[in-house]
Amino acid sequence: MLGDVLSFLRTQYKPGPGQFLQIDPKIIVEKMDLRQRAADRARANQPAPDSASLDEVEQEIESTIRSIAAEDQARTYDQIATYEQRLRGADVAGAAVDMRVIARQAESDMESMLLAVKGDLRVARKEVLDREHTLEAFRKDHGLKRPAHPPRGHFLFSAIIVLLFAAETLPNAIILGEGEELGIAGGYTVAILFSLINLSLGFAAGRWGWTNAIHKNFFRKLSGLVLALGCLGGVLLINLALAHYRAAIESGMASSTAAAAVIPQMQAQPLLLGDIKSVIMVAMGVISALIVMMEGWFWDEPYPGYAEVSDHLRQAQSRYHDMVEEKLDHLKSVQEEFVQKIQVERSRLRDRRLEIPYVMQERQRLLARFKDHLTHLQDVGRQALVVYRDTNRKARQVPAPKRFDEVWHLNGFGPIELAELPPIPESEYAKANKALEDSINKLQTAYEEAIRWIRYLSENDPDAPRPRTESNGAAPQV
Repeated sequence: MLGDVLSFLRTQYKPGPGQFLQIDPKIIVEKMDLRQRAADRARANQPAPDSASLDEVEQEIESTIRSIAAEDQARTYDQIATYEQRLRGADVAGAAVDMRVIARQAESDMESMLLAVKGDLRVARKEVLDREHTLEAFRKDHGLKRPAHPPRGHFLFSAIIVLLFAAETLPNAIILGEGEELGIAGGYTVAILFSLINLSLGFAAGRWGWTNAIHKNFFRKLSGLVLALGCLGGVLLINLALAHYRAAIESGMASSTAAAAVIPQMQAQPLLLGDIKSVIMVAMGVISALIVMMEGWFWDEPYPGYAEVSDHLRQAQSRYHDMVEEKLDHLKSVQEEFVQKIQVERSRLRDRRLEIPYVMQERQRLLARFKDHLTHLQDVGRQALVVYRDTNRKARQVPAPKRFDEVWHLNGFGPIELAELPPIPESEYAKANKALEDSINKLQTAYEEAIRWIRYLSENDPDAPRPRTESNGAAPQV
């Protein structure tokens, strides 16, 4: 009977941790069939009038209540042990030490990162300064006072060359195709070759001839002048030769015969072009070559070597600026990562600090609930005994035992003793919280100092003496 009652209570009611089952006395009465059993025993005049101890039914009632109380007491001890584990886990003093270590580690990592960043930027800035000195020395050595021309886009120049090439090739191909065995295809081949040579000579005169002619070095100046004049002479010669070849073709000669007649005609009468069309075509070829020569001059910085030195400086400056942006972004991300990590640890420390009084209060509430629960179980047991005894008393033929008037007590369950816990180390908590707060401020200050350092580095030579011009009396440490 006892097992059936306890099994029913366990399966029908499942209190949570720190909670206790509120038992309806009617369940005990019904499940143990106390009224019927009391009547049956009363007809047998049991328990005896002189009975001084509980009978078997009363003992079942007491055993049921005690079993429930013992099980709830064991669960209470388990819950108290859980609370003590939480209190030990919320060790503020130990956590405070860990927090200070984390703060110092974050500061140390940030400092190491700053050292690496400063080393990389110092090298990049030194390269910029070296390039500036090289450019300044180049200007001084070559007597240049103007800045180098910036890099130009070549799309427009290339488009003009293509248009000039087409303007030269098309009319020549039509005329030359008349005497070619391959017709227009052969004419185009010859016209393309003449145009390529003509425009190439013009471009070479401007790009390498006249640019070297303005060089400070005498031999380069002379060689550039010779090259420019030679290319221009070649332009004139190739256009005159083309004019004589074209005139021979128009006179009805075959291409092979016309080609053989060009050199004797050039030697005998080089300027005898035959008609106005040939003069126009020669002029057009020369003008095209001169235009391409000017494009060669403006293709890049005209002074030899100036563009290369200037480009090296621009590239070094671009690398330095890109590196500054990259390093600042990296430092910002590292700083935010460290700050977020510290803030998380700070929240954990605060949660631990708040958890201790909460757990201690919950322990006291648990003991109070258990004490009230014991009183409740005692009341349930008394009510079950009253039902049994009253029913037994009414059905008896002989007087009931005098002990039926005694009040039953649930004995054997004393108060639960709690271990004393040390007070919350408020000073350690305050120190740890202050260390974390200071660490956040130091990380922010380190990032701002890095910005000031980079600004100073961008405006000064890192190897030059640094005057103390900062508000605190010291220049940024480079």
